[in-house]
Amino acid sequence: MAKSSNGNVRMVITEEKILANIEKVKKMINPNSKKRIVKLEEDSYFLDLIASIKSYLEEYPKQDVFPRDVYDAAYDLVEYATTQFEENTKKIEELIRQRESNIALASELKEVLKAVEAKETNWKKKVQDLSEKLPEDVIDTLGVIGRAKSKKTQTYLDSLNLINTKVSNLESNLFIEVDMERIEDKSKALSYIGIEIAESLKDIENIEEVKNSNKENEESNVQYNAENQENQENTEYIEDTRVEVKPSLWERIKNMKLVRGIRYIMKIKVVLELPEMPESRKARYISELHLSEKDSNYLTSSKALSDIFEKTGKICKNYKAVCNWLNSDIARILNEKEIEPEQLPFTAEQLSELVELIDAGTISSSIGKKVIPNCN
Repeated sequence: MAKSSNGNVRMVITEEKILANIEKVKKMINPNSKKRIVKLEEDSYFLDLIASIKSYLEEYPKQDVFPRDVYDAAYDLVEYATTQFEENTKKIEELIRQRESNIALASELKEVLKAVEAKETNWKKKVQDLSEKLPEDVIDTLGVIGRAKSKKTQTYLDSLNLINTKVSNLESNLFIEVDMERIEDKSKALSYIGIEIAESLKDIENIEEVKNSNKENEESNVQYNAENQENQENTEYIEDTRVEVKPSLWERIKNMKLVRGIRYIMKIKVVLELPEMPESRKARYISELHLSEKDSNYLTSSKALSDIFEKTGKICKNYKAVCNWLNSDIARILNEKEIEPEQLPFTAEQLSELVELIDAGTISSSIGKKVIPNCN
């Protein structure tokens, strides 16, 4: 007996019905399937299928021998989901790398556009250096801007708008974000299978032995004993193999990103240990914190310096003031003492407290400049 997801109706779920449900789930997570799994919490059909399978696995009478075909089908479903989850994780990692690359390329394109607009002596070379990274139409448009004699013509303005649109598209990564959301939605469903079905399978012990379908052997008493002995050996082999294979699957599930990533997956994200690249930080400082390109270049010249900036700004909520301190008085301290940012004689907490005191008018900036070198 299994309970439906609405909690009010109980129905008999047969072995054939469970096998059919397992097959339906496999089709839903098939990467070539046209039916896309919507957000897990909204896909009641998928949840009902998993609930019926789980109920059958857990509520099957303990005194009965558990059907081998159901066990094998459910076991295969978990392996199939595990494999698909691993593939999805690889796709997400590749999309993350592509997003970082696009952000870096957007920053590079903006740099070249500035050189082209200013008609710097080497603007043509800078455009040429980008030719292998960007489409031909973008390169041609940069050439139109560079050769323009007036910045007021419609051709010039249209060309400038095209380049700015390209920069915006590279920074937003809209299509990549859509793909990531789609893959993450499916990964949630795959991890749900791993949690619900695999856990139920683990507790099943009394499993039906493999059936011998050879009728001729069953009809012959002479051959039966030999066949029975062979079957017994096969059964022992199967049992020995199952004891080894089953833990290997649990070990695979336990050690792979399915379980390591569950906590993050359930928040509609994938665990990825990819550090943010300097170009990505620089682009974020410019677009989100509205820092100048010069300031952003300096802050991202050192990871330690960038980390101090982010940690301090997060505490005091005044990123611009923190930037000014790091770019002026603190930069002077680094030069005078010939030390690295990680060797600064104060913490991010101390610097944020100083910024907050100045913002509140408790102390002046001139006093702050005297305090900074003496922090320890």
